[in-house]
Amino acid sequence: WRMGTGSPYGPFQILDIIGLNTALNVVSNDPLSKDPNTVQGKIKAILEKYISEGKTGINAGEGFYKYNK
Repeated sequence: WRMGTGSPYGPFQILDIIGLNTALNVVSNDPLSKDPNTVQGKIKAILEKYISEGKTGINAGEGFYKYNK
């Protein structure tokens, strides 16, 4: 991803930067996210799990990655 796009951040780092709550709000707007068998539903479930564990992104010190505060 990073080599192909030239971005200094990968997709999960970007999600940590914007915050998993924001990502959850975006995916929740898709009606397909209500079905746990769809890709959107699976993404929503993963985000909800991380958020429930306090892993909301870089500002919390952890999201998909761990960060030093």
